[in-house]
Amino acid sequence: MNRHDMPSELLRRHLAGVCNGDHDSVEARLNLINGQVPHSVQLINTPEISPLDNQNCVMYALGLRLNPACEPDGRYYARTAYVQGLIDDGYLIKSTSRPKAGLIAVYFRNERVAHVGIRTNHGRIVSKWGAGCVYSHRPLEVPLGYGEAVRYFYPIAKKVAYGELRRW
Repeated sequence: MNRHDMPSELLRRHLAGVCNGDHDSVEARLNLINGQVPHSVQLINTPEISPLDNQNCVMYALGLRLNPACEPDGRYYARTAYVQGLIDDGYLIKSTSRPKAGLIAVYFRNERVAHVGIRTNHGRIVSKWGAGCVYSHRPLEVPLGYGEAVRYFYPIAKKVAYGELRRW
């Protein structure tokens, strides 16, 4: 992505306000933003996940479907610290080749994991923003708080992901 394709900070600030809500209100907000700051973010209809589910980006990208999704204190079982642990412990291996479909896109803010998605065809990412909806977007068309760096990792087997999650 060259600097002319980089989303503006203004767009990324606007996107931060889109993270949660029902499908119709999110779509309306995306359209309103597009009138002010053009973007290619698309809301995805995902029948397996309602916008109010307590699945976060980590659980969506790694395919973790837990019932219930949250611990008794209301926090997600799988958080970004869990992904950081998978990287630190060598379970998520960084891709050294050109990014391709199926890789896990890991967003870093101050060198710590802040967000996770899945690389698709045509250079796009599919990711779940907060406890809200699922979006298709260019790599840095995400809320500003998700960081400035994206690195790609090979997917982890679900059995391994579930096993490691038990340690957390």
